[in-house]
Amino acid sequence: MVAQNNECMSSAVESLYLSNSDENIRKVARERDDFLRYQAKREATIKELTDENARLRKLLEDNGIKP
Repeated sequence: MVAQNNECMSSAVESLYLSNSDENIRKVARERDDFLRYQAKREATIKELTDENARLRKLLEDNGIKP
């Protein structure tokens, strides 16, 4: 390989590798952050809907209607 025999090319290859590695790490971190934010929103929505469902069931029962 050309880069193995040329010190300048080896340095350039290493620099490119490190810069791409940093970008990949940032990408993975962003994706994880997005996923955690999505999960938190999803759990909050499920809790909100569960609470609303319970409230509506109680309202039905209080008015003599079987759900």
